[in-house]
Amino acid sequence: MKKILPKIIGGILNILTPIFPKYTSDFTFNLLSRIKRVPVSEEGQLFFSTGDTTWLQVAGFKTALHRWGTGSKKILFLHGWMSNSQRWRTYIQALDPAEYTCYSLDAPAHGTSDGNYFNLEIYRQAYKASLDITGPIDVLVSHSMGNLTAGYQFLSDRSVGVASYVVMGSPSGIEIVFDYAEETLGLSKRMLKNLKIKTDRVLKVPNRELTMSNFFQHMDKPVFVIHEESDDVTPIAPMKAAVSGCDQIKTLYTSGLDHTLKGPEVLKAVTNFISEQTKDSNYVLERI
Repeated sequence: MKKILPKIIGGILNILTPIFPKYTSDFTFNLLSRIKRVPVSEEGQLFFSTGDTTWLQVAGFKTALHRWGTGSKKILFLHGWMSNSQRWRTYIQALDPAEYTCYSLDAPAHGTSDGNYFNLEIYRQAYKASLDITGPIDVLVSHSMGNLTAGYQFLSDRSVGVASYVVMGSPSGIEIVFDYAEETLGLSKRMLKNLKIKTDRVLKVPNRELTMSNFFQHMDKPVFVIHEESDDVTPIAPMKAAVSGCDQIKTLYTSGLDHTLKGPEVLKAVTNFISEQTKDSNYVLERI
C-alpha cells in the first residue's frame, strides 16, 4: 500500500498538470521536500553532549551546528539525506581536539534540528549560515547529498571560504532527485518538465548546471573523492566520468563497503587527507 499510494498521487498530478501546471509543480516540489524525521539514537545524543551546539535560524527553524575541539585548524562535516552528525563521530574522535576545531551541521529536519521540510536550497542556506559562524574552513568533509549542497554553494558563490574538499559517496548531480520523483510517483515527462521549472525558481543555479562534474571543472583547490564500486544509491560510473581529466582530484574507490562508506580504510584515508591539507594551517586560511 505504501508503494501504491505515491503512484496514485503521481497519476492524479499527471492528469492535472496540463490544466494546472504551476499548482501541480508547486505541490510536487513541496511533497518531495517533506521528510520523515529519523530520531537521534541514545549514543548520538551522548556524542552531541560532549561538544557545544550553536542554534542557527534557517527557513524559520532552529538548526544545529555542533562543535568539538579548540584547535586553530577548522574542519566542517556535512551529512547526507536522512542522516545526522552522529555519522561523523569516529572522524571527530580521531582528530586531536587541541589541534582541530570540528564542526558538524545537522541539516534542517535532520538530527537535532527542527522542522520536517528539506530541500537542496534549505540545506545550502544552513551550510552558508554555518560558514558565517565558523569562518574559513580548512577541509569540508561531505557525504552523499552533503556534497551536492557544497557543490551548489560553490557554483552559486565561488568565493566560499573552503580550502579543500572530501567528497564521499556523492550523487553525480541534482538529477538524482528527479529520478527519485519519477520512480516513486511515476511522473510523466510533462510533469517532470514542470517540476524542473519549479526547481529553477527555487535554486540559485539552473538545475542543468547543478552537477558534480561542473563543480570539479571549476574547482582549483584540492579535492579527495571517495566512492564505493558497488554503490547502488549513487552509482560510481557517473562520478568516475566527472573526475576524469581533473588533475587536482585525488580518488579512492573502495570495494566491499556500501553507500555509507563506513570502514577503517576510509576513516584512515580521510584523516590522512585532513592532516596533509592542514600541515600549515595559517597558509591554508590565508589562501581563501
